[in-house]
Formats: sequence, structure tokens, C-alpha cells
Amino acid sequence: MAAAGRKTAKRRAPGGRDALAQARAEHQRLEAELRATIAAQDQRFRTLTHRLKNNLQLVISILSLRLSAVREPARRAELEDMLAKIHAVALIQKQLHDGGRLLALDFDAFLRELAASVPRPPGGAAPRVVLELVPVKLGIERAMPLGLIANELIALAAAGAADAPITVSLAAHDGKVVLAIGRAGLVLPDEPGRPDYGLALVRALARQAHAELAIDGASVRLTFDAEPAA
Repeated sequence: MAAAGRKTAKRRAPGGRDALAQARAEHQRLEAELRATIAAQDQRFRTLTHRLKNNLQLVISILSLRLSAVREPARRAELEDMLAKIHAVALIQKQLHDGGRLLALDFDAFLRELAASVPRPPGGAAPRVVLELVPVKLGIERAMPLGLIANELIALAAAGAADAPITVSLAAHDGKVVLAIGRAGLVLPDEPGRPDYGLALVRALARQAHAELAIDGASVRLTFDAEPAA
């Protein structure tokens, strides 16, 4: 009886191997289809990101052309402010596209490039910017509001205390990231009810980024949780 059982098992073995081979082949086919689908979606996303970057550059060119024809100081200031905000968004898109990581941004590299384009005050030279940055990667959902905050604060700092440099620091420790932007001699009101468009925008964007905001009069500090490595 035992010998008969062994013979039956031997006869069934080839069929079992065939079933296993078929299961492996099906798994490989499904895995290949999944990889192809992900690659196609990634390519579509890259194409859309590239088009968005180009469209933002077109908007910047149109606004710059319009700005060159405006002579009224108040109107020029409005257009320059709008242009700076669009430029910050375009810079984030450029960093994402050029870095090859469409959902994560090297925020320290973004700050370096943003600092290189500090607005020049009327009749004066562009202020010096002192950078103290550590490498920090941010997801796009947090990078966008924090990038706009950095742009707004650098613009506010550039408008006053002409003799002092603008300081921009980015530090990371104990699971927290701290972004600080300021300028000696600058006075920023720490009053949420005060009608100041720039700081009102900063406060709204800080809430969106889930960042703790602190203003000490001459600088602004934002503290937020570090993001896990991708």
C-alpha cells in the first residue's frame, strides 16, 4: 500500500509543477502590466508638469512685458508682487521637474535659487542674503505653501533695513525642521488682527503647511515636523 501511494504521488508531481509554473507566469504577467501602467502614469504626470512649468513661464513673460509699460508706482508694485509669487511657484515646479522627483522637493536648493533672485529696491542694489541651510526634502503639499512663505518673507525683508543682510536659515533636529528668515532692523508686527496683507498671507500658508509660526519683530520662524525619507 505504501509503495502504491508513492507511485501515485510520483504520477501527480508533473501536474503540480505545471500549475506552479503557470502561477508564476501569471504573477510575472500581472507584475509587468502593473509596471507598464505605473510608467505610463508617470510619463503623463511628467508631461503635465512640464506643460505647467512652460505655462507659468509664459505668464511670467506676459506680466514682465506688462510691467515694463507701467509707470504708476502703486500699479507697478502690485504687478511686481504678483510676478514674484508666480515666480516662486514656477521655481518650485522647475525644481521638481529638473530634479526628476515629481512629488518631493530639495527645499534647501529651492531657497538657494530663490535667494539669488531677491527683488532690487527702487534706486538701490539688491540686498545681500546670508544662507545657512541643511539638506531638507519636502513633499509637494508642504513645499508649495512654505515656498510661497519664503518668497513673501524675503520680499518683506528686502523692502526695509537697507544696510543689513537678509538671513535665511534652514535647520533640522529632533524630528523638527526650522525655517527662519529675518533682517536686522526690520520690524514685523506680531498682531494677527493687524491689516497687513503680506503677514496675513504668511499666517494662512503656515496653517496650510501645519507649521508653527513665531514672529519676534525682526525675523519670522516656522517650525514643522520633518518628513520621513522617501
